[in-house]
Parts: sequence; C-alpha cells; structure tokens
Amino acid sequence: MSDSRRRYPGPAVAAGILVTLVAMAAYRPVWDWFQARPAAPASTAATETLAVELAPGIDNAVIVRPEVVDQLGIKTAEVESGALADELVLSGTLGIDPTRLQEVRTRFPGEVVELGKTADGARTLQFGDPVKQGQLLAVVWSRELGEKKSELIDALVQFELDTTTLQRLEGLYREGSVPEREYREAARAVEVDANAVARVTRTLHMWRVGDEELAAVQNEAKRLIADRGAAPGEEAGGWARAEVRAALDGVLLEFNVAVGDVASIDDILFQVGDLGRLQVVAFAYEEDLPRLDRLPPEHRDWTVSVPAAPQLPAQMGAIDRLGRIVDPVQHTVAVMGWVDNAAGLLRGGQFVSAVVALPPPPGEAIIPATALIEKGGEKLVFVQQDAKPLFVQRRVALSRIVGKQACILIEPPLDAEPGVTGLKPGERVVASGAVELQQALADLQSAQPALPSTEAPAS
Repeated sequence: MSDSRRRYPGPAVAAGILVTLVAMAAYRPVWDWFQARPAAPASTAATETLAVELAPGIDNAVIVRPEVVDQLGIKTAEVESGALADELVLSGTLGIDPTRLQEVRTRFPGEVVELGKTADGARTLQFGDPVKQGQLLAVVWSRELGEKKSELIDALVQFELDTTTLQRLEGLYREGSVPEREYREAARAVEVDANAVARVTRTLHMWRVGDEELAAVQNEAKRLIADRGAAPGEEAGGWARAEVRAALDGVLLEFNVAVGDVASIDDILFQVGDLGRLQVVAFAYEEDLPRLDRLPPEHRDWTVSVPAAPQLPAQMGAIDRLGRIVDPVQHTVAVMGWVDNAAGLLRGGQFVSAVVALPPPPGEAIIPATALIEKGGEKLVFVQQDAKPLFVQRRVALSRIVGKQACILIEPPLDAEPGVTGLKPGERVVASGAVELQQALADLQSAQPALPSTEAPAS
C-alpha cells in the first residue's frame, strides 16, 4: 500500500466523526441552559442544612425543628437571679509609710566622736540594723552646746552672788547705812541676772536639751557657788556631748556618717523607717473608678500578694484614698493604702498585686457568657419561648462579665437605646449554638424578598 492511501481515513472512521458532530450539536442547548441557570442562594442551602425558618409574625425569631435541635447542639440555660461577687485586681508597688520615716539629723553642729551599738552591744551599728525608739545612734561633740551650758552656769552663779549682795544691802538700806541708789542698783543687777538665766534656759529648751542635762548644769552651778574657786567637775567635761537618738522603732535605711566627720544641722546622718506597715501605691484604670468610688469606707480593703514570691502568704490591708488626677498617657489613677508587715516578709519597692473585693450591684440577672452575642456594639441573646423550639433574639444591657458568667440588667437603664430590653430570672436563653442561630437568622432575613416601596413617585 502506498503512503497516499494511509493518509485518508476509512469509511468506519468517517462515520464515527459524523456521529460525534451530531451529538455535540444536540448537547449545545443543554450546556447553554446549565450555564445560564441561577445558582441556589447560599442562605437557602444553609437554612436547609440547619433546618431553621423564620417565625411568622414575630420579629427576629426563628423556629428550629425539634428533631434537629440536639443535632445542631442547641442547649439552653435558665436565667438566674442573685448577687455575683466580683473583684478588681490592681498592680502596684510597696513603699515606706511616709508617716513612719525619720530623717535623723544632729541638733548641734560638731564632730562625730562616737557611733551607737547594736541592742546587745556586740558591735557598732550598720546599714540595715534594727533600732528601737530612743536608742543611741551617734554622739556629736558640739562646741556651741558646751558654750551655751557654760553660759547658763555663769548666769546661775552670777544670779546667786547678786541675790546674796541684794539681801545684805536690803538690811543696811533699812537701817539707813546704804544709800537708796546703791540698793536700787543691786536690785537691778539681780533682775538682769534672772533674765539671763531665763534666756539661756529657754534656748536650751528650744534645742530640746533634756531636763536631766539641765539639772546637771544647775547642780554644777550650786557646787561652784558653795565651793568658790573649785575646779570644774567631771560632768562639765561632757557638756559639749550631743546625743543623736532614734525617734521610732525601725530599720536603718541610710547610714551617712563615720567617726571624725564634721556634721551640720542640715546633714541627714541616718534614715530610720518602720517596715512593720508598708504603703501600697497601685493603679486603677479610669473605667474602674466608679466601682471603687461606690465602696463604703468600711469595705475599702484589699489583699496584697507578691507575684515574684508566690510562697509568701497574702497580706490584708486597707485603702486610704483615691488619687484625684488621671494620668493622661495611661489613663490610670493612683490608689493608695497600706498593708500589714509585722512579720517582715515584704520589702519596700516590691511589685505587688492588690485584689479589691467589690460587692455586686443590684438588679442583675446571671447567664452563661457563651449565651451573649456581640454584634456591632450590640449585646444579643436568644430567649426560648414557652419551652418550644422558638427562639427570639433580644437586645440586652450588659452590666459586667465575671469569669464564665455574664451579668445582664433585669431592667434596662433609663438611658438605654431604643430596643434594649431586660432579662428576667426564670427565662431560658440559648447557652450553646447561639452564634449559629444568629447567623441563620441573618441569612433568612437577607433572603426575604424586599417589600415594595410605599413612597409616592417623584413628580
């Protein structure tokens, strides 16, 4: 067979090609119809799958066929009444109570000649040591104090001498042996001496020199008067001794002095802080302030714990006051109070968590948080009607969410938007499957034909 014969198809092949062309011509209209056929709406398919339909005559309500309620996972829960306690967790830090913090200074300038010792006398005081009220911290040798005490002795001695002279002249003046002028001058000298004694004594009192020290100076003056020409006593050598003592029980938080230093009255030699009660400074967000403001004074308590030391037991404390200025960046307000630290387990500067117990507000109903639907700022729930598979969507006013429960106002507030209703205890809401029901309701409503317009045609 030549090549030209194999190039053309046989009769059978030609017949097959003819049949194929006829079939394609017949199939073309069917294909065009299929392409032009409108697709089934997604909402219709979803509705058929969920077996949900709109409730006739009731707005925002759906009916679910009873035989598929369980298959769709729809479960309801009863709306409960009662007071659901809440708590507010604040973050903050511990600090030293400023009313229990002492900056220790010397009352007299001078040289530090001695430092105090521990309670058992074993060693010199150091930073961090505990001290008691009245405990000796340091001794300052003050020339100014010594001179003032010496001045008092001189005034006392001179007063005694002039008083004795006045008494002697008074008898002679009455006998006419002494002129009146001499007697008046002696009386005037006694008055000047009395004023000098009073002036120096007042100065020492203002310097808070103790009564024991003043009594020692007066006794030394009496000794010198009784034994004229006697040398100063041993006590006179300590008149320049100024003792620096603690004014409260606490811990040495600062230690800024050493033996040999020259201290002035402006220098802070020590700082003693009472750590038995610590100040708490926590911060509350601006939106939480109304809840704190509603707390009565007797219920303004908190429990303070240290997140970095969970082994430490929580300590009870009280809130003293709320700050009056809102931080413009963080929008927080300082909440200040204190916490007991008698055991000494807490430290100043620690980061703490303060839990404030908040009493529940009145007029709330409790539902599972899963029953609440949030859509565009609205709070929605599905309420079951008369134990039937009829579920009505309702707008409610959310009060707060506590854990896995949501608190809904039983009566809507006066400033509520139109359409917001309350939720009564005893009603049943959809706790599981609420989101699916809401989507089905939206699909069914969007699939409804649009109502004819009732507006008059424009002229």
